[in-house]
Order: sequence, then C-alpha cells, then structure tokens
Amino acid sequence: MGLFGARNLQANVVHRTKSGSVLRGLVAARFGYSILNICGRADRDTHTGYAARPIEGEVDSPLYGVAFAPQTEQSAIVRAVIATCTELTRQGSFQHLLLEP
Repeated sequence: MGLFGARNLQANVVHRTKSGSVLRGLVAARFGYSILNICGRADRDTHTGYAARPIEGEVDSPLYGVAFAPQTEQSAIVRAVIATCTELTRQGSFQHLLLEP
C-alpha cells in the first residue's frame, strides 16, 4: 500500500470489503480501522459508532471523470451525461463528498 509504504509503515490488512455496511459494522465493533475511498453523508455522522477523519499530508488522491472517445459519434445520452457532469462540477455539487483536513 503506497500510503503506508511511503512512510516506511506496513498495514496489517485482515479484511477487505466492498460493502459499506460491513465496513461500518467492523469499525463500530472496534475490530480496527478502515481507509475509505469515498465518504458519504452517513460516514460523517459520529453517532454511528465511528468517525471519518481526513488523512493529512501529501497523499495520492484518485481523480474521477467520464471517459469517452471524442472522435466517435456520441449518442444523446452520452452528450447529456457529459453536459450534466460538467455543469454539476462547475456548480461545486460534488464538494460535499470531500472530507478535507
């Protein structure tokens, strides 16, 4: 794991899950910690048995986007998705998904 290796640390990974419910249950039951790659509104509610905190310092952050081949003809649906995502980004509609220090 690059996050730990860059600091000469080694994570003790004992379980991986794609389920947010399983993750929350394990952490709330004090089985350890987790690193979330997405942080929704429920993840910020400290009354759930755990609290999400940002990782401070220089860390690699994934960038998300819409991939398409500009030289190909795009359907009306593809054009609408691209336009909608572009406008939502411009409006800052995704900012609430970020957990910053």
